[in-house]
Amino acid sequence: MERVSREHEDASGLAAEQLDVTVCVCTRNRAPELATLLGSFARMDVPAGLAWEVLVVDNGSTDNTRETAMGFADRLPIRYVVEPQAGVANARNRVFDETRGVYTCWVDDDVEVSPDWLTAYLDAFKRHPEASLFGGVVEPLLEPPTPAWFARLAPLWPLADVVARRDLGPVEIPLSFEGDRMPFGANMAIRTAAQKAVRFDNNLGPSPNFRRTGEETEMLFHLMNTGIIGWWVPGARVRHHIVSKRQSRQYVFNYYYAIGETMAYLDSVKSVHYMNRDGKTPSLVRAGPAVLNLTAAVQWLLFVGFTAIGLTRRGLYHLRRQAIARGAAKFKAQAA
Repeated sequence: MERVSREHEDASGLAAEQLDVTVCVCTRNRAPELATLLGSFARMDVPAGLAWEVLVVDNGSTDNTRETAMGFADRLPIRYVVEPQAGVANARNRVFDETRGVYTCWVDDDVEVSPDWLTAYLDAFKRHPEASLFGGVVEPLLEPPTPAWFARLAPLWPLADVVARRDLGPVEIPLSFEGDRMPFGANMAIRTAAQKAVRFDNNLGPSPNFRRTGEETEMLFHLMNTGIIGWWVPGARVRHHIVSKRQSRQYVFNYYYAIGETMAYLDSVKSVHYMNRDGKTPSLVRAGPAVLNLTAAVQWLLFVGFTAIGLTRRGLYHLRRQAIARGAAKFKAQAA
């Protein structure tokens, strides 16, 4: 693959030497959300003398993302980079090539960080010099108008996954895939030298070419398999803005459709991945497209039935299964 454009703009005046921390965000056409995030960075408690930067990787935006990012140059050590190859995994991999920090802190472009977010991570780095992975709280913030059913069920599975709720408790614990004790990509920090051993799969994550997810989880799965140690950092908190258009059954369907496509893709190219850590294919994607579509039809009827009698959460369970089956069927049909 040809080397992509390395256009960048550095407003910090920093030379290319190694820094203590790179805080990075990948973004595409979300200038208002990016402004909220950068504003929360500007309000953080930053220790005097910390050598750090904010790396904004623009994945081909056509809005005023660049102007928004550089508008914070008087308050933050901003570095703006363009990654023209569409797809969030491509943008995340660009971070590998650009990061200067001993540690790289990851956030999504639709969150805002707490004032002590960065200092919580810095303290954890000092307490755990043996560790390479850290993760913190992701608290969903539902923006109005919010349907009553969505507000009621957002803290519970399966909606908790859709809104990226992540809270492993108020005390530090070791991170592990066993027991689902792993951070989300919206709020994590990684020792840069360790992370560079495992890149993101460019065939995962949101892209104009496919509906898939889990690029950060698959990377973390293989990173943990290198033997690194990780810690939960409860003081590193972000709020995840869930806009109203994401608070719908259609969005729930789209979310789990992407998971179904991801399951089928991973199973087609890898013997072991984060979705089948025991080496077994997820049962819902073992069948061919015809059986998967039939399964989806049955799940749709169950979704309609349970929703009609007021068992909304049970209905969402079947909506989830329908969407996963549809996504897997679409991938298998296209791959045949």
